Order: sequence, then C-alpha cells, then structure tokens
Amino acid sequence: MVVVGNKIYTSNAADKTISVLDAESYKITGTIKVPETPLGLGVDAGNNRVYVAIHGSSEIVVIDTTEDKITGSIKLGASPWYMAVDRSNNRIYVTQREGNMVSVVDTKENKVIATIEGINQPIGIALNSSGSRAYVASHGDIAVVIIDTRSNKVADTIKLTLTPDSPYSGSPWGIAVK
Repeated sequence: MVVVGNKIYTSNAADKTISVLDAESYKITGTIKVPETPLGLGVDAGNNRVYVAIHGSSEIVVIDTTEDKITGSIKLGASPWYMAVDRSNNRIYVTQREGNMVSVVDTKENKVIATIEGINQPIGIALNSSGSRAYVASHGDIAVVIIDTRSNKVADTIKLTLTPDSPYSGSPWGIAVK
C-alpha cells in the first residue's frame, strides 16, 4: 500500500482492484478496477500519480490521484512485482521476477528506458535517499543486489545465508533502506 495525502491506496490481487481509503475516517472511498493481478504500488505525490504493477498483463497502470482514475499504462517485458519511485530523477525501478530483470521507467515519457538483466528472481526493491543506489531482494540467489542508478548496472551483490530447514527461510522478499 501507499499513502498520498489523506488517501491510502492498496492492491487487491484476488479481485483485480485498487481500494482507496480515507486515512482519517478509515472508510473505503473508491475502488479502481485494473486489467489483471495488481501487486506493488509506487507513489509520485508531487505529480498526483500512483503506479501499479500489474502482474498478469506485464504492465504498470498509472492512476491520477486527484480523480482516482487510470490515465495510462506502461508496457514491460515481463510480469512486474514491486517498484521504487525516484521522484527527483523521474524514474521508477520495477522488479520482474519471472524475467530476472529490473526495468527503469522514465515517468515524464511513461516508457522503459533501460533494463538491468541477470538478477535471479528480483522481488523487493528500495532506493537510498539520494536515488543513487537501488537495492534489490534477489529471491533466487538469496542475495541483495545493488544497482548504480546513474549507469543502471549492477554495482555489487551481497550474498545472504540460507537457513538449512527451508529453501525459503533465508530467501529475501522485501527490502527497506534508511
């Protein structure tokens, strides 16, 4: 979910909708139907936009938060999962688990400008405060992959330790950066 002003947007994968809630009254104020399974959300509050990763149709839909309506979509090469928005540089970094890649989207043009391949099952993603690094949870490699956002290339990889009792017990899904 993401928060924009006094609105909360949350994805509902099973019924292919985005719920809009009022953060003060805790009531649902709207429902936005999306083309397929919505997963991760990203927000660009300065431009009144919420971006939704549509897993089943390999795209991101763009929602105008002033009217809570879909105003466009951005096609991707594989099913998107989660995203991180770099508002100051007009970029979205979108993980695509099945495609083993991260797409970089220009939010001014609403188009993919780069693809960073070779990241094994990327899921969670976060940006540092300056927007110079993206940190990606590589579920398949049980690692954190660091992307230099200036060059859009992998800068480093930090291997994590898998616990022996389950193949998923050490495999990262989400990530947060302070």
